[in-house]
Amino acid sequence: MGMHGLTNNVDRMADDHSRAQRIASELKNAGFFLPRDGQVDTNIVFFALPDNSKLTKEELPAKMFEKYGVKIA
Repeated sequence: MGMHGLTNNVDRMADDHSRAQRIASELKNAGFFLPRDGQVDTNIVFFALPDNSKLTKEELPAKMFEKYGVKIA
């Protein structure tokens, strides 16, 4: 998958990285745990739900897509 992006979507990489940084910032501000204090260098964002989350990890992907159009796995 990475090679496809590098050969076919180079012009979108900067936008993807910018979106990932914005998502990480919003997650951090909302109390989510992010490794490396939320520093994102690619278009991949790692995070964990806060302990007081009202959603389970199983419910989160559908809610993120429904509310924000964001796909997570």
